[in-house]
Amino acid sequence: MIECGLTVVRDDIARTELRTVSRAVAASAFDRWLSKRTPDDNRVEHEFVVFGAAMRIGEAERLPLNGMLAVVCATFLHDTHPIQRITERMIREAALSDSALAAELMQRKAAQRTQHMQIGARNAGQLLGELALVSGQVREHCEAIIAAHDCWKLGHPHPLSSDPEAVVCFEADALWPLHPLGVLADLERPEESAAARDINDPAEWRRQVRNNLQTLREYRSNWDGTGERFRDAHTIFRTAEGHRLYREWSEMWGL
Repeated sequence: MIECGLTVVRDDIARTELRTVSRAVAASAFDRWLSKRTPDDNRVEHEFVVFGAAMRIGEAERLPLNGMLAVVCATFLHDTHPIQRITERMIREAALSDSALAAELMQRKAAQRTQHMQIGARNAGQLLGELALVSGQVREHCEAIIAAHDCWKLGHPHPLSSDPEAVVCFEADALWPLHPLGVLADLERPEESAAARDINDPAEWRRQVRNNLQTLREYRSNWDGTGERFRDAHTIFRTAEGHRLYREWSEMWGL
């Protein structure tokens, strides 16, 4: 999956350096954190799928090499602190019958996501310091991206276009819930009731994809009044390639 993602990088020298860093960071992250994942958190393929999308978006945006290196590091290290995720679907379903529970879930979600980002950034800085494969500037940029990468899920207008590397990471990560493995990860994640969904039921897949698409639309209002320019009137995509992948993956589901 790493090699597949790197095929879009046209410059041979850049591709070689990106390969060295991505292999080392991915291997270390997998050994230290990702291989220990449970369904409460996510599937182990998450970072690798996000990496492929990030390379496509970053290359299309013509990010400089240091920018691409920061994207690579953030991609593989942004979710190193596991959480028992409270998802938008859980909150929506709770709100149908219990507004107090929905409010409680939103409060718990904000607390867990903040901790997730802070500890993830710390983990990234520590690992990148140990590997000593990227500059201090790249390491600091990676930490900054991770420290705020889920702020959009807490209602903040983040990231802004002034940080193109953060935008690339944001869009690549936001596409995960439309990838078949991302939808499967949501279906495998236990609900608050601990009841498992039937992953062999096509209706469950359709309901989950519709919920995931709704998330990409409802958070668009975060950026109201910021002057940010988006690719359509509904979703959170600002890059041409991110929006193209969004349309392609949505059409795959017939939506």
